[in-house]
Amino acid sequence: MKKLATRTEAIDFSLIREVFAAAAKIKNSLDLSIGQPDFVVPTVVKEAAAAAIKADRNGYTPTAGIPELRQALVKKLTTKNQIKCSVDQVMVTAGTSGGIFLALSALLNPLDEVIIFDPYFVIYKQLVEFLGAIPVLINTAPDWQPKIEDVKQVITARTKLIIVNSPIDIKHWVWHLNKVSQVDSSGYNQGSKPWKSARKEFRRPMAQTLSSTMPLSCWKGGKKSV
Repeated sequence: MKKLATRTEAIDFSLIREVFAAAAKIKNSLDLSIGQPDFVVPTVVKEAAAAAIKADRNGYTPTAGIPELRQALVKKLTTKNQIKCSVDQVMVTAGTSGGIFLALSALLNPLDEVIIFDPYFVIYKQLVEFLGAIPVLINTAPDWQPKIEDVKQVITARTKLIIVNSPIDIKHWVWHLNKVSQVDSSGYNQGSKPWKSARKEFRRPMAQTLSSTMPLSCWKGGKKSV
């Protein structure tokens, strides 16, 4: 039997998916594995999708996304999230995981180091290892907030990327904005200027209690942020 590429050994089957698959076989089970949406698709979205289908708009889109959509995203990022950007800085991907894979593939070389705050989205560590880079984990328990001292202890000249996972998948915990700013400046004291990556999610459930500010809006080094 022919073997797959050795890089595939870095990919483990997600334990969350195992629980999800097991729960599907149990009648009347309470499945807490995957954060399935608990709200219906808005009527305006349903109508727009139906209209696009009826208008035969089923062709391939531009690689970076439909221009009108990218322009709308720029407007939203600028007005709602205080992130100054232009259309050529915005790219639309088919899901978060695809976007993460593209970003890491573009940034990481073998043996680069990537700081990941634990708990983290399961794909982070696996993709870093898949690309031949080295994940450096920082435990944020029990308050789920990053400690700048921990970052300074592990950051090196080989640190290429710092991944900020806020909100955190556990209970939708969110980093304090001053923590985000501290992480932004941590690398410069060690002679390293790593990229920063943020994955913003869960916006709707938190909208009534939290600011819509994204980590990217707090970072001075915008050119090294994705």
